[in-house]
Amino acid sequence: MPKLLQFDQEARRSLAYGVHILARAVRGTLGPKGRLVVLDRPIGKPVVSNDGISIANEIELPDRFENMGVQLIREAAFQTNEMAGDGTTTSTILADALIQHAQNALDQGVNPVDLTAQLDIWGNQALEMILSQRFALDDSSSLEAVAKIAAGNTTLGHLVAEALERLGADGHIEIETDFGQDRVLFEGGMQFDRGFISHHLVTDPRSMVIEMDDAALLITDQKIDRPGVLDELVDQASQRGHSILIIAEDFDPAITSHIVSLNERTPYPVAAIRAPEFGPWRKMALEDLAIFTAARFLARDLSLSPDAATWDDLGFASHIRITQDHTAITDGHGSLELIAGRKDAIRDQLAHTEQLFEKDKLSERLTRLAGDTATLYVSGLNTVEQKERAQRAEDAINAAKSALKEGVVLGGGVSYVHAAMALRNVTEHRNTESQRLARNILCQALEEPLRALAENSGVSPDEALEHISLSSSLGLNALNGQYENLRESRILDSVTSVVQALSNALAVAKMVINTTVLVTDTLDAVDSTEGPARGGGGEKLGLT
Repeated sequence: MPKLLQFDQEARRSLAYGVHILARAVRGTLGPKGRLVVLDRPIGKPVVSNDGISIANEIELPDRFENMGVQLIREAAFQTNEMAGDGTTTSTILADALIQHAQNALDQGVNPVDLTAQLDIWGNQALEMILSQRFALDDSSSLEAVAKIAAGNTTLGHLVAEALERLGADGHIEIETDFGQDRVLFEGGMQFDRGFISHHLVTDPRSMVIEMDDAALLITDQKIDRPGVLDELVDQASQRGHSILIIAEDFDPAITSHIVSLNERTPYPVAAIRAPEFGPWRKMALEDLAIFTAARFLARDLSLSPDAATWDDLGFASHIRITQDHTAITDGHGSLELIAGRKDAIRDQLAHTEQLFEKDKLSERLTRLAGDTATLYVSGLNTVEQKERAQRAEDAINAAKSALKEGVVLGGGVSYVHAAMALRNVTEHRNTESQRLARNILCQALEEPLRALAENSGVSPDEALEHISLSSSLGLNALNGQYENLRESRILDSVTSVVQALSNALAVAKMVINTTVLVTDTLDAVDSTEGPARGGGGEKLGLT
């Protein structure tokens, strides 16, 4: 297929224009007085959002070269969202500022390779300076402040902080939309999406659940197809006053009916569920469950057959609740030291994996082992408002978790301005033109988030910058337009989101600056058979 090409200055300007269009679209959403963007849908209601990544995903430009700029800047926002869960708008604004300021230097004939090399050096110094400013959250009100700022909502921030104070940074918070009040509900135990294999096993027919106290658990990744061992284990459980839960890869139909008959003849409930997860993640989930309940995992790989299981192979839990599609196991009798060791091992794997799917799965395992989850119900008068507020809640959860793990820095764009001030004070022995320009470009870009916050708050950006100094924590409270000690006012940002926003912005800006050719397909060819099918359309193809 023929291609369209653009070169050099024209190519960079097309990319820069696309970047700027997207930055303009999200700039007005930044901060507590940021506004909203309405996104049309071909089918259904429009979506209202102030989330940078959600807005970026919707924007496509008709000019193919300019649209490449949109796609590149979208990648910066996407990576920031994946790593920090917040800061996508800031990342877009930073990247736009870097690219636009760099255009003037490139027009003056500066070598783009030299410029990006110097930007890389100064950028690393800026990141080190920001990291040197971080400090740990010292109380619950600081955590709540981070969540409130990320959510742009006091109620949601309070509920997120309440949930994380109880669950910790590894806790899992589900978000559900609702027409009632904003609220958070806590559920204990190890939970997964597997339900009972037969409704005949339920202990409460009205609510269709199985409730089991002092339960013993048989855990295997193999199919149960012979009833022999089950009879013996159920008899022992009945004699010792325990209900029993069997977790296996699958159950033969005859075994299912046999378990139902066992349940009817014993005074304590007998239940069965299929093992959670799939493939290698199933084995890991069952190993985690075995550690949580002090059971022996009867694994196929180890030639441990469930047919030879004894009472010593079973694990125990204080309470189990099973519905049609969900199981919660509370107060497993596993060793706290072994559980803590397992969690540490999973955290090590998290730190060394780069694949997003694996990160999600490892985080799920951590959540299960934590033994406590929460559901945040986000209300709204209609579904459009509910979805918009749910996005805010998600940003708050991610920002608060990052703050708990990595610490915080001063918010309101002040940490970036402090880094810019520190960079300007650095004395270089060899002050080349590209070095000087790169420093100026980066310092100007680092001021841009504060400028955007000030604009959205109706405050002069230049005035906001004049109030900031390296020796104090003074900055703009964008909510009330006053200048306050941000640390005392608890206007704080997760250091993870601040660092990731700048890192990803620099990465995209360097690619754009170094671009010399753009290549894209020509416009789609006209379909000669389009339109009324006169004579089957054959005459349009030159056929008679």
